[in-house]
Amino acid sequence: MTPNDLNWIARIGIAMASQVNPVTGGPAAPLKASALLDAYGPSLMPRKSLHQGLAGGLAILGAEILGRAVDAVVCRAAPERSPLSWRLGARAGLAALGA
Repeated sequence: MTPNDLNWIARIGIAMASQVNPVTGGPAAPLKASALLDAYGPSLMPRKSLHQGLAGGLAILGAEILGRAVDAVVCRAAPERSPLSWRLGARAGLAALGA
């Protein structure tokens, strides 16, 4: 097996994981999981199940939009053909900026 074959297999596996579970697939998975758990935290007003579901869904959608925006900025700063160290540095710099 060549490294190109392994790269192809990894991409197929990641695509399948994203389709099966959209919360844990992708680079924004920790942010989405945290937002979902925070949506089920205590509230000042009691929520019915419909409102709780809407709050959880909106929290995941907001985290997904933020994750895609950050990924787009990183892909502009460090395209896929750039060296791995440059891509990791761009992600680390953006994470430090966000913190």
